[in-house]
Amino acid sequence: MLNKGIIALIVVSYICFAQAKQVNIAILGSTGSTGLELMPKALKQSHKLHLLVRDPNRLPASIRANENVSIVQGTVTSTEQIKQIVHASDVTLICVGASENKPTTVHRDAVKSVLDAMETKIGPKKIVLVTAAPVNTKSEHGWIAKQLINMMLGEIFLDHIAAMELLFASKDVEYIILEPGQTVPAKEVGYKLSEIDRTTTTTFQDLAEAMLEVAQTDKYNGKELLMEATTPVETNWELNAQARQIMLAAVKEKVVPALIKYCLPVFVVVLGYYLFKTK
Repeated sequence: MLNKGIIALIVVSYICFAQAKQVNIAILGSTGSTGLELMPKALKQSHKLHLLVRDPNRLPASIRANENVSIVQGTVTSTEQIKQIVHASDVTLICVGASENKPTTVHRDAVKSVLDAMETKIGPKKIVLVTAAPVNTKSEHGWIAKQLINMMLGEIFLDHIAAMELLFASKDVEYIILEPGQTVPAKEVGYKLSEIDRTTTTTFQDLAEAMLEVAQTDKYNGKELLMEATTPVETNWELNAQARQIMLAAVKEKVVPALIKYCLPVFVVVLGYYLFKTK
């Protein structure tokens, strides 16, 4: 009889513990590189997911069939749909992204829509936003580094900054901003979170794990967090095709024209001076 009582107590304790750890999570950006790693990790931890997607067919079949997943079709500006998933959740994770370095408002639109939805929300109001290390407000990049970064990815970073400013100005909302460096599709290697200006290449798996970590604790609330891999990531230029395409496009569209505009006239003047002097 005692043994049965002990077993019953263990079972009840386990169930209560599991329920206490379960979190309702809204995700914007679930079909991107980070989102695809984030969803299975969250489900493995027994959380319930509320997803906003433009095309549900882009989700893996295993995600669509999971009983702990609810799916709402819409975009980052779909007011009612976002309100639906935000109101059903304890925390909202935003890992949207732009595929090209062109003027975009996807990050600020996502944050604004979530903040608007939270105005009428009863219960926890918490946002985890993913941006990038170069927009960290405490970082001190050199002038040349800043110009190169802005030339390569400036439009995307302007959107990151605008989204962050919305969070800084928000009231009654807890937020955390994760700012990874280059992120590649490789196996997780472990990570450290820090407010210090130090970051290294990390993986989408580690970024997903970090999002879940900060979503379930209050100790990082109101902070910008940089990520550092605890073990060096074996980087391969071919691994991150999207980043490669963005940077090559930036070189073609911005770097080459800038060189022609500023360097060619100088070259012509120097060449003319040299030819005139040698006559």
